[in-house]
Amino acid sequence: MPPVFFLCFIENAYINCLQSTKYGLDVIYVRNIFPNYLIGIAVISLSYTAVLLSEPTFLNLTKEDGIIEGMGAVLFLISAIMSAILFYKTLLRPKNLQLGRPLFYVFFALAFLFSFGEEISWGQRILGFNTPSFIEEKNLQGEFNVHNLKFFHGVTEDGNPKFGLWAWLTMKRLLILFCIGYLVILPIVVFISEPARRIIGLVDLPIPHIFPGVIFLYTVILAKIIKFFIESPDLRHGIVEIMETNIAFVWLYVPVSWWIKYWKSNPSP
Repeated sequence: MPPVFFLCFIENAYINCLQSTKYGLDVIYVRNIFPNYLIGIAVISLSYTAVLLSEPTFLNLTKEDGIIEGMGAVLFLISAIMSAILFYKTLLRPKNLQLGRPLFYVFFALAFLFSFGEEISWGQRILGFNTPSFIEEKNLQGEFNVHNLKFFHGVTEDGNPKFGLWAWLTMKRLLILFCIGYLVILPIVVFISEPARRIIGLVDLPIPHIFPGVIFLYTVILAKIIKFFIESPDLRHGIVEIMETNIAFVWLYVPVSWWIKYWKSNPSP
């Protein structure tokens, strides 16, 4: 419990710092943030208890195109739609509009749409189309997606492990790095650096609330801890599927917070 109170203290200091700046940084202030942390941590923790189910049931839930993966895909799709609508609405309100805001909205809309498509292999198994041969031979699972391409995995096509910076060129690690960069590092940099606040305010980059960054770190760390105590590769893969869906859940908070900010700033239809 004390760590949660500490997070609340840091969060309030962070928000107060941003609210006092003259650069118009876009951060949502959430009163009584303590319940948010409790709910977020509780939801993430409960999701991993699925591993306590019987092994066939757990594997059925976390299989390809299963319930868990489907939930993650739907969450990314909702985030993409919300971001795209915000992009459209900001273009309809040219007054005091900075170019950066709609560009960032459309970037995230495309990123969320890409994540949705990758989760379902762009509807390949639903629509039943075959993988083009030039993609199939480069894909570890022979599927129509990017994240399973041999280029984006931890070993070379010869089966040798990648080393150095090359080892970080995997879709999973790139996703983790992007999440850490935007949800964790960016809020911290903005908190401690006046020049950073000035630059980000000028380009009109929406600053994420510190809350999703904390919950993101929690879900990734908890997944690694659980995997440490599991030997079965299938069960470990299931934990990864739950973690990815939890990450989609965390990211949904971001466009939701944008919508709250937008409707507070633009109450008229």
